Amino acid sequence: YVIPAPVVGFLPRFGVSRLRFESAVYLRNDEIPCLMNFSGCDFRAGILDLTEYVITTQIELQRCRIEGSAQLLVDGVCSLGSCVVNGNLVVGNIDARLFVRGCEFNGPALGPAIAALSAQSCTIQESVIRAFDLGMIVYGEDSVRVEGNVVSECSGTGILANGNHITIIDNVVRDCRTGVTAQTYTALAVTQNRVSGSRAFGIYVVNADVVCSNVVWGCGLDGIHVGGGPRSVCHNTSCLNGGSGIEAEFGFSSSDEYLRVIGNIGYGNGDVGMEWLTPNATIVACNDWFGNAMGAVRGRAESPEDFGVNPRFCDAAVGDFRLDSASPLADAPGCGQIGALGVGCGVTATLVQRFPAIRVSDGVRVF
Repeated sequence: YVIPAPVVGFLPRFGVSRLRFESAVYLRNDEIPCLMNFSGCDFRAGILDLTEYVITTQIELQRCRIEGSAQLLVDGVCSLGSCVVNGNLVVGNIDARLFVRGCEFNGPALGPAIAALSAQSCTIQESVIRAFDLGMIVYGEDSVRVEGNVVSECSGTGILANGNHITIIDNVVRDCRTGVTAQTYTALAVTQNRVSGSRAFGIYVVNADVVCSNVVWGCGLDGIHVGGGPRSVCHNTSCLNGGSGIEAEFGFSSSDEYLRVIGNIGYGNGDVGMEWLTPNATIVACNDWFGNAMGAVRGRAESPEDFGVNPRFCDAAVGDFRLDSASPLADAPGCGQIGALGVGCGVTATLVQRFPAIRVSDGVRVF
């Protein structure tokens, strides 16, 4: 048991470094606010917080190894850095501010690798998660940021985020049931993610402000589903999915709302390139819908400013959706970049400039 003792006039700090705990570690703090720090420790049977009235101000684990689950209760910062967890991380209490960076979560295990269902904020960065029921399920009353993680082989959703001011950026999600699911009533941005091999949806979001620059391919249902009231669906590449490339279900609640669907590619999908469950949109232009089994679009007329040409990817069969330099989308007039990725293969023209020789009076030629 770890039971912090009071220190008059100071916020107590309990610190342990480079210890190996062969049996489970139990934390209990029902007395006074305190800080707990574990550095370089090896927990062979997990950590369980038995605190009844949560007043722990901070729990920090750095470069630790945890076998089994870590169940932590904190009223302030809960931080894991460069840890290896062969089990679940569960963080409780509405005032918790969770930070996970550079960690590795290894299954197979039941439940989510990371669970914070009622936190004040959650930040999950540059971590690897493999073979859980869920990769992560996080809620942040103030904010959620999920960035630069690799999540794979989850029987359920890879990244599930709810709350306010959510950012999901630059993650790789492979071979889960659904890659990314998120919902908010304030702000949500889902950008620059790469999702492949989902058995259901690749990305499924509600009330997103921005869904842009994502690559989604090889999923069982629709590549990207966007619902609610998004502002911009742009520069996504959604290919070779069993359903549609992009499925849209938008609603406008006021006259000043807008929606732009610009510069997306829907290629080789089992249904249509773009499925409009509701036809609301302000601007639809510079999208390319090609090679989809049931046609380009359904639910509203195809925009005359869209394309229906072979995008000429570098190697779609292996997931390389960069454009060949000879692609008709590489430099489409008035469109800028189309799809999530730019040119990545083919012959790029080299500029050759000829400089004329100038003859001067002494016979020397200057170039």
